[in-house]
Amino acid sequence: MLLETAQVDANKRKIIWEDGKRLSIPACVQRIHADNPDFPPELIEEHLIGWLQMEYAPPDYSEKQLAELAACRT
Repeated sequence: MLLETAQVDANKRKIIWEDGKRLSIPACVQRIHADNPDFPPELIEEHLIGWLQMEYAPPDYSEKQLAELAACRT
């Protein structure tokens, strides 16, 4: 649910949150864990990486931007 409004800056390898903050994966894990302390950080990180690898595809990205995003997934 938290990631539904997030965007990705593939070049800088940051996740852009709805509030405009640009965070690395470890910083995102900390942010999510702070709001959801019942979830272990390892599980949050696994889900976040899975979202990046399998689910996230910005609807307004050009072919070049999609290729850059794909390169970040490898």
